[in-house]
Amino acid sequence: MKRFLIILTLLLFSSFTQADILVFVHGFDSDSLTWRKKGIIGQLQMAGWQDAGNIIMAPNGMILYQKPLQLQPFRMVTVDLPSTAPIPVQGNILARYLYYLAAQDKDQTFTLIGHSAGGIVARFVMVSNPQLKINKLITIASPHRGSGMAEAMELASKMFMGDMFDMMGDDTLKDSEDLMNQLQRDDPGTFLFWLNHQPHPPAKYYSIIRTATKFSRKDFIVPKERQDMRLIPTIPNALSFGSYGKHQLNPRDAALIISLVNPVGQYY
Repeated sequence: MKRFLIILTLLLFSSFTQADILVFVHGFDSDSLTWRKKGIIGQLQMAGWQDAGNIIMAPNGMILYQKPLQLQPFRMVTVDLPSTAPIPVQGNILARYLYYLAAQDKDQTFTLIGHSAGGIVARFVMVSNPQLKINKLITIASPHRGSGMAEAMELASKMFMGDMFDMMGDDTLKDSEDLMNQLQRDDPGTFLFWLNHQPHPPAKYYSIIRTATKFSRKDFIVPKERQDMRLIPTIPNALSFGSYGKHQLNPRDAALIISLVNPVGQYY
């Protein structure tokens, strides 16, 4: 059955001439390996998408990327970002990656897939670079309207806990202070309030929302109502899908992603 689905997927893809690439954007205190460790990249490979590698930026600003010798029309890449840096810093690096990929193929279109804060980074790039050919945005457990946990972490970084972690050699809290500030609830005057009131380019917007876990009926990191792009006034016609599990990525996310990036929009 699985072999039949792969063949069917490839046949469907062959009827589309425009190249498409999925760009996976990791979240806070994470990296590109997360998508592979959770089996998401592997499952998309089984569904016919080519794993075209990982993109990273060297300390000197040079983009490091070794693309496959033979590129398939429908492919995917993971990217590495400084995950504790402010949203605009991460967004500017992600935009450079996308322009780099676009320069390799003028017909290139993009689907951005962001987990948690990665979804906010991706949306910032779309608002700031409307000229990029981004057809879809899929976010997973992203704090589009803010996160109470971000507020708690920012407060902790300003108090003794930040100094305590520094003494232990862990700079995460201090390094992410600006990021946590930007991920606070979208009240007037906040970064997310600004972002949520910017014009968004025409694209398809999908929210994958964590609705419950084994021990709770909610995501403690980002409440489900704050993950929903349908509640952002400048994003018309967004769609949302419930997903059981903790805030972190899990292998079940692959099935939803496949259903949303399949050219005919069908579940397998």
